[in-house]
Amino acid sequence: RPYYPWVIWILCILFIFYNYIIQFAALFINIPLHTKTVANVVNIAHLFDPYALTAFLLQIPVALLIDKYGPRKTTSLAIVITGLGAILFGFSTSMVEIGIAVAIFGVGSTVTIVNALKLASNWFLPSRFAVLVGLTMTAAALGAAVGQPLAHTIIQTLGWRQLMVNLGIIGIVYALLFFSIVRENALGARYSVYPSKLLIPYRVALK
Repeated sequence: RPYYPWVIWILCILFIFYNYIIQFAALFINIPLHTKTVANVVNIAHLFDPYALTAFLLQIPVALLIDKYGPRKTTSLAIVITGLGAILFGFSTSMVEIGIAVAIFGVGSTVTIVNALKLASNWFLPSRFAVLVGLTMTAAALGAAVGQPLAHTIIQTLGWRQLMVNLGIIGIVYALLFFSIVRENALGARYSVYPSKLLIPYRVALK
């Protein structure tokens, strides 16, 4: 199935797009959040502080998890977590809840590019890896360019709360699809995706 590696790569790119849409949808909530007792205005300048902190703290641990357990399980779990964060965001009524939700779906940002490159290295010839990196980064840039106007357009129809809840549900379904279709690498692949099976462990290689 020569097309199968490209199917996997496209699924990885869709996760990048999905993550961007969630990010940009969150940016359009610069309206009062009304509860029974509190009315808070979202401060856009600090809205993504928890997101940035999550990305900073988890980027390397998530990469190590992908290396140890493979991108299929790790990424599927990350998509579910991202979706749950989006749902929580949609139901948030305070800045504390908003911050927790942003931190939760920030987990997805630590996985998107690493996952795509890991699966590209597992499924494509090494001679094509640089091209796959270029295509992945181009797709990420396209997602950033398209995500903002797309999120803004949908919000005009659904509202940001309904959009975030819908994105969360889509994410959970997408995680099941990702887990069902994606395989770690081709049978008989030259390289193992699990470091524990390599001849040189990390602690030796890093010395």
